[in-house]
Amino acid sequence: MGADLHPASLKALFTEELYLIGEKQSAPAPAEKPTPVVAAKPEETKTPMAEPAAPKQNTLIILKQPFQALEASQKELLTKITGAVSIDLSSAVLISESDYKANPAQTVSFSKVLSFGVELPVSTSKYSVIKRDGQQYLASDSLAALEQAIALKGKLWKAMQEMFLSK
Repeated sequence: MGADLHPASLKALFTEELYLIGEKQSAPAPAEKPTPVVAAKPEETKTPMAEPAAPKQNTLIILKQPFQALEASQKELLTKITGAVSIDLSSAVLISESDYKANPAQTVSFSKVLSFGVELPVSTSKYSVIKRDGQQYLASDSLAALEQAIALKGKLWKAMQEMFLSK
């Protein structure tokens, strides 16, 4: 690899002074001062500020504990679970069980409510999608339980396909 590199040819890519280590160097190429590049100012437009985009998903995710308190492996599992149905965690709302219990009515403003180890306001058995008043609810075991049991992951995947991928 070192034989292919020539200091003079690298000057087109790098503006810093380059040194090749561990090789004999020929006479240094004459130092050239790079021409400074001046960025043109973009034209100012007088368009009104757009409102921030609404989240792509109207999904509430209820966790046993706050997201920040999850173990790294559980965060990774949740990211994989939601990613499998094209939910970006940054576009969903994540709350803990204690926040949910303090205000269970907040589920009304979401079209999809996904619970990991937290009992939902509708009578639902785990891994079955309940549709009520234009909303869909899905209860699952906790992330810790899902980590340990492949069979539970399969049940969750089947239910999530029904909830998020079927039309």
